[in-house]
Amino acid sequence: MKDSLESLAGKKLLILGGPVQALKVVLEAQKQGIYTIVTDLVPKSEAKSAADLALSYSVMDSESLIDWCRNNPVDGVLNFNIDFAQHSHQKICEYFGFPCYGTEEQYDYFTDKRKFKQLCIAYDVGVIPEFSSDNPEEMRFPMLVKPAESSSSRGAAICCNPTELSGAIAYAKESTRNKEVIIEQYMGGFPDVELAYFVNKGEPYLIYAGDRILGKKEYGLDQQCVCFVSPTKYLHSILDSVHPKICRMLKQIGLKNGPVFFQGFLDGEIVRLYDPGIRFPGDEFISIVKEITGVDFVRAMIKY
Repeated sequence: MKDSLESLAGKKLLILGGPVQALKVVLEAQKQGIYTIVTDLVPKSEAKSAADLALSYSVMDSESLIDWCRNNPVDGVLNFNIDFAQHSHQKICEYFGFPCYGTEEQYDYFTDKRKFKQLCIAYDVGVIPEFSSDNPEEMRFPMLVKPAESSSSRGAAICCNPTELSGAIAYAKESTRNKEVIIEQYMGGFPDVELAYFVNKGEPYLIYAGDRILGKKEYGLDQQCVCFVSPTKYLHSILDSVHPKICRMLKQIGLKNGPVFFQGFLDGEIVRLYDPGIRFPGDEFISIVKEITGVDFVRAMIKY
């Protein structure tokens, strides 16, 4: 049987974002004879340096990228694991009718923390307890203040007293388009886990679950993952508790194909999800999965 990617030789693929994690995407696509185009604002990012063509458009500037593609037709657009590129990816794919991981509504669920919390609550998936600035008497310090429409730790700040709260709220508002802020219980010290799924023809598969090891506070790395260990030592608890609920949630909102991941804290028997993405995370687990199992998600996404 001939290689199913043989027919893609000569096609053109626009890849959003050029950090080192995207380098394997460029190299695999080129191996299949695909012309690779990478865009971001970093002059010498790793994937751009290896691509057949490098562009200097922001991955968030969907209008300019659509204009460029109208004048320079491509056959597909891929966002492998860039947080900022999620909405642009969906808009460009929708405009040209390209395959995409999800719809605009589905992308909103996984990029707007407020909508994501509401979705989790609807499916009995644990979330972090939240406070309202309208009820200061109910607040318990320390707290985490973060933008509602943002991923990762951008714009987030830990507040240990009321004096720090107003500054943290202003800082969070600078990092979100809708200016909405979430004030939550600070979960420092709780086990931090990451779950990655791949949805194939509407069926979600848990492809890995691991423990996120955060850096030392004295180095300012207490919100940054410096090491990742998989499988998580809490795997059996996760499979029994939150995994069935996540699968039901992903099916009900209609996801059909593509990667989804979640970060969460383990609070006793409850997994409290706090950060989602409709993309692959930045961990280098994809290469390890390929080495161990033979399943090549880079190749799968290029084909898709």
